[in-house]
Amino acid sequence: MTYNDKSITYTGDLASYDYDSILRDKQRNINSLFELSDYYVDADPIYRGIIKGVYVPFSIADDWR
Repeated sequence: MTYNDKSITYTGDLASYDYDSILRDKQRNINSLFELSDYYVDADPIYRGIIKGVYVPFSIADDWR
């Protein structure tokens, strides 16, 4: 594991996700990753800026399509 703070607890919409298993097998849990990404785009303006200002333009650039 790359983080040390196991005392983080999630409530509400985030409580049902098993973050350890998601991060261990990202390919199998790709749907959960997209769900969490969609949640954080709405919840966190910094994350939204990264996705909309960096990732999306990069992913649709002609050389990378």
